[in-house]
Amino acid sequence: PDMAAAAEDGAGAIRLGHGALMRSLASAELVHTVTQVETHDHEDHTFAGIMFNVKARYEMPMEYMEVKSVWVRGELGPMTVWVTQDGYEDKEEDQSRWTCIHDETHAESRWELKELKLSVPLVLLPGQCIGMYVHSKTEGDEQIVYDNQRIGHADEFVIIGSGKAHLVNVPFSRFGTQGQHWWGSPWRQRREFVGRLDYGLRWLLWNPDCNKSLPPAFRAIVWSLMMTRHERSRMSFLWHLETEMLFYIINNVEWWEMGDMKEQVEWQPPGYPTDLPTKETEEDLRQDRLIWRQHMHNTAMQYHHHSAYQPYGGVGFDSDDDDDDEDEDYEE
Repeated sequence: PDMAAAAEDGAGAIRLGHGALMRSLASAELVHTVTQVETHDHEDHTFAGIMFNVKARYEMPMEYMEVKSVWVRGELGPMTVWVTQDGYEDKEEDQSRWTCIHDETHAESRWELKELKLSVPLVLLPGQCIGMYVHSKTEGDEQIVYDNQRIGHADEFVIIGSGKAHLVNVPFSRFGTQGQHWWGSPWRQRREFVGRLDYGLRWLLWNPDCNKSLPPAFRAIVWSLMMTRHERSRMSFLWHLETEMLFYIINNVEWWEMGDMKEQVEWQPPGYPTDLPTKETEEDLRQDRLIWRQHMHNTAMQYHHHSAYQPYGGVGFDSDDDDDDEDEDYEE
């Protein structure tokens, strides 16, 4: 089946089976089973923009995922979010190949992430990769927090890769609003997005070709029902159902709503990564990040009290200049 056609035409656009018992390919609505993915936050740098790739995993039984908002922190101001198909590479200064999906002004939020709601939800099919560019037009060097490249981020559904930082407050440009010229390149390689993506999922419904990707507990239910097709099951009332009718019934079961059955087994579809953080470790990391930010804020205020420097120009933001020296292979 053509997944792209299904996403474009809506629920029920693709139906399988024969006669009146036509089976749906996917759920009719977005199911927000997992709605957020938050990256690590080491606060290595701040500047005008960050460009990176987002890829939907192909292993999970979903028709598509839909990104609804991006969260960042920093001085912010006039913010734009841009997207492009097939990744950002070789498009850094070609605005014609990008689409703007957010253009609003936001108040400063140095310590808490601020939501940037997308004007058009961003739909990603399994395995699809898009480039994303978050940018601020505010002058200075503290607009958006981002990190040096480490290991990126991934969860069960999405992979957020490393990218490039932009030092100029004019999107896609080598020159600032005052016409100043950057010696060398205004782009810094090996940088990572700091923030959060909010998204919803549209699950695939059961069909024979996607059975192996569903949770083991649900597959066991399907197996038990399929046993009623055997000659020895003549005493079961289900034996009298036509096979296509039984398929239709299973297809209408919302397997993702069946309590905590997915958490009672190790659900690892083919190709599923085995080194992902658990809910417990993610919560511990989130608490550690909050404690670290508060510590850096308190340290900065103490530093400001004993020196002539401004708090956001000292401790906690001492790497904001994103010097060329940190990139041996920075672009000319």
